[in-house]
Amino acid sequence: MRKRRLGKILALILTASVLCACGAEQTSTDQTKEEDSAASAGNAQESETAVSENTADQQTASGKIKINIYYSNEMGDGLDERTVEAEKLTPEFLLEQLAQENIVTEDTKANSCTVKEENSQKIVVLDLSEAFGAYASSMGTDGEYVVIAALTDTFLDAYQADSLRLTVEGQQLETGHMLYDWDLTWYQLTSYTIETVDYKDGNIAISYPQLVNVHNSYTEEEWNDIFEQYAKKDLEYLDGETSEYTLTYEVATATEDLLSIVYRVSAYEQGAAHPYSYMETFNIDMTSGDGLRLSDFVNTYNVVGAFTRENGYTLVNTELDVKDFQEFVNTSEDLVETDYFEEFDIDYANPDAYPNGYSYKKDGKIILCIEVPHALGDFVEVQLND
Repeated sequence: MRKRRLGKILALILTASVLCACGAEQTSTDQTKEEDSAASAGNAQESETAVSENTADQQTASGKIKINIYYSNEMGDGLDERTVEAEKLTPEFLLEQLAQENIVTEDTKANSCTVKEENSQKIVVLDLSEAFGAYASSMGTDGEYVVIAALTDTFLDAYQADSLRLTVEGQQLETGHMLYDWDLTWYQLTSYTIETVDYKDGNIAISYPQLVNVHNSYTEEEWNDIFEQYAKKDLEYLDGETSEYTLTYEVATATEDLLSIVYRVSAYEQGAAHPYSYMETFNIDMTSGDGLRLSDFVNTYNVVGAFTRENGYTLVNTELDVKDFQEFVNTSEDLVETDYFEEFDIDYANPDAYPNGYSYKKDGKIILCIEVPHALGDFVEVQLND
């Protein structure tokens, strides 16, 4: 079970430890000193192996590494994340991705990046160039908090570490608001946290969320049951030896007011003509604990209008040809009916009713999950434009 942990811890007392290069592919330019003891060499090898194992766990079928990049949401009051693939894990790659999200500047460099073990804790020791110090110092309090949070969560997630020891040009980072003289741990910009539960059986792999520290314990228990129930609802039809089934989830929005969770399923059953995929979403009013539907976010008349006016929508599925989808829209009898969109998302008062589609919110935008023919990808994600 993987946790996102909140807050900060005091810097741990330094203990004898051996550094290993960040990432399974990165190698140190320093030559091993002849006077190093055999024990030190053994410890270094143990640390390096741990990093390699964590990297391997993140590999895709193509051999590339899956990495989560954290960045500010559109409102600046929380973190969003996106998943990218890389040939190898390096601090340079992470900084390049973070620069695309304005978490660091393009000229921010990693002077050094090592991983060490202290008191059974894995610590990423990262020294950045002065460009980052100047950038963080130029921020307001809220902006600085988000930048530090996104940087920390990205490096900790990538290296599967417990804390980040951050310096700039070898010195503790000090801005106009804060002296970062402690080891940074997971940031969570909400009062609640989200844990991941993993279930595996042969070729079946399921990951689903569980809420922790929700102010209303009944809401927490109720939604955790729903998350688990929907994650495992297909198990009775699957055989781990003959079926291939993967369920992952994305936290699209996580604020004090709204939580949007997206389930993505990819599956293949022996004897089937082709693989299939589908999506489900869960939108929660974190104040009341109620489940939300598309009609709670927007007037469905405006949704119909988005498909009839120019630039009314944007495809999230970049691999799908816009012309092919527009042809589907032009021939659809459903997308011109407001009643069709009224039945989007799970009706929690009548959970046995099958929704016409799903929706979620990300970066303040409404995104629809619309079922389409298999030739178009089984489903398509469509962002409604303002």
